[in-house]
Amino acid sequence: MTTTPLYIRAKVELVKMIKSGVFKGNRLPPENKLSEILGISRTSIREALIALSKDGVITKKQGIGNMYHVSALNTKMRIDQINSFEDLIKDGGYKVKVVQSDFTLLDNLNQFNIVSPVPEEKKFLFCTFIFYADDRPAIESMVFIPESRIMLKPEVYKAHFTDLSNFLNNHAVEKVSHSINVFKPGIVDSNIENKLKLKRGEAVIQWEEQFYGMFDSILCFTRVTFHPEIIHMTMLRKWG
Repeated sequence: MTTTPLYIRAKVELVKMIKSGVFKGNRLPPENKLSEILGISRTSIREALIALSKDGVITKKQGIGNMYHVSALNTKMRIDQINSFEDLIKDGGYKVKVVQSDFTLLDNLNQFNIVSPVPEEKKFLFCTFIFYADDRPAIESMVFIPESRIMLKPEVYKAHFTDLSNFLNNHAVEKVSHSINVFKPGIVDSNIENKLKLKRGEAVIQWEEQFYGMFDSILCFTRVTFHPEIIHMTMLRKWG
């Protein structure tokens, strides 16, 4: 049975208290006072404050103390915090459903109007995900895995999953190290029109993501399209 670290408990409680208006003037009490209020050590309080600072919820200023920002707590769909599309949709207040196709093996990507980042590869394992928000299609994700980067077994073609990095760690020839995202403007084509129920020619936001292995080879690449009326991605940039 996993025990929640004390600093996480302190972080959760502090967020609840900030949201409920317990503290006034956008300023938190001193660490020793917070320790008394929550019955948690100052060390754990300090760790909780560091975590909240990384989230952009508080800013510490010499001679002033820890200032909190309700604006940060009220901001939804923060892609600087949320890694999964399911959690992104949930954070927007929607119920989530995910539909994944089976894998197929492709030898031509022309139909997708996408340039392969691994031109030497000729065949790709391919599948699609549709993420629904309250039964409305909100996100389409197309997954392309170079044939040479995957250990092809019969069960792979029928594999269904929600965590792509975990799938790659289990079936790719290398463990995943990191991924790189590039945001691009897109136009609704016949594929997106049918999948996300949008008008052809409408502008959309897309991102293309490349997953790299421990030896810095590309294990997988994806193209993701977001429904502009449902998915409103945000990002907090911390200056203080």
